[in-house]
Amino acid sequence: MNEDMAKLLKAIRDRELPMWSFRHHSHVLADYLIEKLLSKVPVNRWPDIVPVLVFRASLVFLHSIAMKLPNSPIGFVGLKRDERTLIAEKYYSNLPKFRKNSIIVILDPMLGTAGTLRQTYEEAVAKYERDVGKPIDRNDVYYVGFLAAESGYQKALELIPPDNVILLVVDPEMDANGYIAPGLGDFGDRYFG
Repeated sequence: MNEDMAKLLKAIRDRELPMWSFRHHSHVLADYLIEKLLSKVPVNRWPDIVPVLVFRASLVFLHSIAMKLPNSPIGFVGLKRDERTLIAEKYYSNLPKFRKNSIIVILDPMLGTAGTLRQTYEEAVAKYERDVGKPIDRNDVYYVGFLAAESGYQKALELIPPDNVILLVVDPEMDANGYIAPGLGDFGDRYFG
C-alpha cells in the first residue's frame, strides 16, 4: 500500500471522522483496490470478471466496478449477522449466469471471522457449478477488501489462493463482539448512517 492510501486508511479508522469524509476516503480506497485487482488479472480476462458484492457495505465498490468493468455482470448476496451468535444468515442472492471462463471476485470491505466470505464463496461457487457443469478453478476466485482480522485472513486462505486475496492491511485480532481490532468500526453503519 502506498503512503497516500495508508493515510486514508488511518483517517477512516478515526471513529470521529464525519460521514462525508468517511465516504470520500472509502471510495478512493475502493478505487485503489479495484486497480490492484485489475493489475493481477490479465487484461484479456477482464471481460470474464464477475464481481459479487455482499450487501450492504460492499456497495462502496459499486461505482469503481461499474466504471472500470462497464460490461461485467454484477452479483449480489445479502447476509445479516446475528449479533448473538456472530453467524451471518442469507436473506438475498442474485448472481448472474456464469460462463466457463468466469472469474469470481467477492468484495466485502471487512473480513472478520470469514463466515460471510465462506457463505458468499459457497453460494457463488455452487451457482458457477450449476451454470457451467464443473467446479471452478480455485485460481479464478478473488477476494477484495479493506482489512481483515488475522484469523479471518487465515480462513480466507483455505478458500482462495494468497495472491488472490487483496487487502490494504491485516489487523492482529478481533474483539469479544466479533469486530476487527483495531479495525474501523461497523463499515456499513459508518458509510450509510
